[in-house]
Amino acid sequence: MVLRSGVLHEARPQELEALDENDDKACSNLQVIRDELLGPTSYDNVVRPRKFQVGDLVLRAAPYIMRGISSSKLAPKWEGPFIIMETNETRYYPIDKPGSDKPMAPINAKCLKMHYP
Repeated sequence: MVLRSGVLHEARPQELEALDENDDKACSNLQVIRDELLGPTSYDNVVRPRKFQVGDLVLRAAPYIMRGISSSKLAPKWEGPFIIMETNETRYYPIDKPGSDKPMAPINAKCLKMHYP
């Protein structure tokens, strides 16, 4: 097969432009699909921030859970109940064990969950 250099030089840029256009269309379509499937709306519908009020009874994650250390499979994963002493915007809550004199250090809301007696 013999190709003429003039024909090759004229057709090649047009083919490259068509490939670039197809690539751009594919990338934009892929981005639309990703936004629909993995967008923030689907995540926000599932995950809700934990908010507590003063006086709420909560359970605290066990220390080995907070540190990421493994333990036996029958070990308790939550400790408590504790009482929320105050609320603030940082989502760190000072807690107190009922019957204890000394308040505990503030704990992040991700390590707390509501206790329903």
